[in-house]
Amino acid sequence: MDIYCKHCGEPWDVYELHDMLDDQGELLSFENARRAFYELGCGAWQNPGSKCANAPICGADRLEGISELQELLGEDVDGLASMSEDVLPLTDPDAGSDDWRDRYPVLGAFARERDK
Repeated sequence: MDIYCKHCGEPWDVYELHDMLDDQGELLSFENARRAFYELGCGAWQNPGSKCANAPICGADRLEGISELQELLGEDVDGLASMSEDVLPLTDPDAGSDDWRDRYPVLGAFARERDK
């Protein structure tokens, strides 16, 4: 199952977190790899210690949704992978609202509940 970079939208297999190296070439623990990916995105693998510099492969709404899911689910990487496929379509829905929460109703409901 895939998790997605919040900076460019690129999918990464969740199991790749087990093989992430830090900027010194040392293997990171799964939790530290998760934290690095949530902060740096693809950069955690492509250029350890640096934020993803890739051009986005999806719209800004999907990137916001990815970031929101990472924040909401925190340490639950398996839940993140599962919910990413369930609540975030691979392409951005037709723009009918300026608020991404309206275009992603399931994720929007979680975000609205958290923000109360």
